[in-house]
Order: sequence, then C-alpha cells, then structure tokens
Amino acid sequence: MLPATPTLFLALGAFLSFPQNILAVGLVQKQNLVLPADAAQYREQVKTIFTDSYGAYKSVKSDSLNL
Repeated sequence: MLPATPTLFLALGAFLSFPQNILAVGLVQKQNLVLPADAAQYREQVKTIFTDSYGAYKSVKSDSLNL
C-alpha cells in the first residue's frame, strides 16, 4: 500500500475534480447501428483510407503532443 503523502492527496483531489463526463467511458458507436446494404463493398477502402491517413499523421506529428 502507498503511504499517504501530500502528493498522493493532491493527485487524488485533482482526479476527483474532473467533471463526470470527462471520466465517463461509454460507447463510441450507436447501439443497433444498421448499415446500408452496400456498406460491405466499401469496408476495405475505408480501412485503407484510415490506416494511410493515420500512418501519415504518425510520421509527421510533433513529439510534444504526447499522443
């Protein structure tokens, strides 16, 4: 168990002071989402666009962003 230090209390206080909506983890996609009938044909294209874009972002992002 960690010793109760002022730093620990400060960190705990800061954590508990965040608004609830920041700390809440929830769904990121609508439940029971129904896709159009032709959605499957675009799946690989969409994945490629996302992975290519994200790869380009990672190659140029600033290290100061800490993402």
